[in-house]
Amino acid sequence: MCIIVAKPKNVTMPSMETLRNCFDNNHDGAGYMRANGETVTIKKGFMTWGEFEDAIAHEGDLTAYAVVMHFRIATHGKVQPSCCHPFPVTGEWGRLRSTECRDTLCAAHNGVIRGMETSDDVSDTMAYIANVLHPLRRIIPSFIYSEDALRLIETTLGSKMALLDASGELVTIGDFHEHEGVLYSNSSYTKSVPTYRSYSSVWDDYEDVYGDSLGYGQQQLPGLCALPYEACDGCPERLECMDGLPYCRDEGQARLYADIYEEPDTEEGYPLYDRCAAIA
Repeated sequence: MCIIVAKPKNVTMPSMETLRNCFDNNHDGAGYMRANGETVTIKKGFMTWGEFEDAIAHEGDLTAYAVVMHFRIATHGKVQPSCCHPFPVTGEWGRLRSTECRDTLCAAHNGVIRGMETSDDVSDTMAYIANVLHPLRRIIPSFIYSEDALRLIETTLGSKMALLDASGELVTIGDFHEHEGVLYSNSSYTKSVPTYRSYSSVWDDYEDVYGDSLGYGQQQLPGLCALPYEACDGCPERLECMDGLPYCRDEGQARLYADIYEEPDTEEGYPLYDRCAAIA
C-alpha cells in the first residue's frame, strides 16, 4: 500500500516504534526528504530497517524541519533503491533514480497512477513526475501555492501525494490521517498488518461487512467473486481494491488470480478457486 509520513516544521518526529511499523508494513524500501530553508535534501534507497533507522538517527533533532518519509510497497518498477521515494520534481531520469540529491521541490506518492508508461527502472510515480509535474513546474514554478494547480494534480493523480519545497512548505494531496501533528497517508503506521489470514476464520462475516460497505444488500454481491486473503496477497491488483476486500470484479479475474496463486491438483481445476469463487 505504501505510506507517506509528513511532518511539518516545529512538530516532533514520530517515534522509532511508529516508523518501524511503517517499514514492517511497507518493506520494499524507504527514503526521506527534509527542507532547510534553502533546499530539499533527499536520501532514499534504505532497503532494511537498520539502514533507515541509522540514517534518521544521524540527522539528529529534526523538530524544526519539515520532513517527509516514505515506505514503499512496489506496484510498478523493481524493488530497488532507485525506485524508492521521494523524488525531485524533474524530468531528468538520472536525478529521479539518484539515492541522494537536492532540489527546491520534491514529492512522495502513495497509490497507483494509471496511464503511465513504466518499466523495471521507471515506476508510475517517476513517470508521473517526469511527464506531468515537471512540465507543470516549468509553466508555474511555484505551483504548490496555486489552488488551481493543486486541484489539477489531485484530479489527474487519483491517489495521495506529499510535496515539499525548500522553504518547508508542505502540501498533501488526498486523505491523510493526522496524529500528534504528523500526517499519515493511511493507517499502516499503527500496527503490523498481517499478510496472511485464514480463509475459514474470516469468511463468515464477509458478506455482511463488505456487502454493506459496497452498497449491496447482505448475502447479495452481484458480479463479484471471492478469493481468500492469501490469494489477494499475491494479486497485482490488490492495491486497487478496498483494504482487506478479497473480491474480484468478475469470474474471469477471479479465475486468473486463482491460476496465479495455486497449481491444479485434479483435472477438474483449482480447489481454492472452486471452493470460494462463485458468490453471484
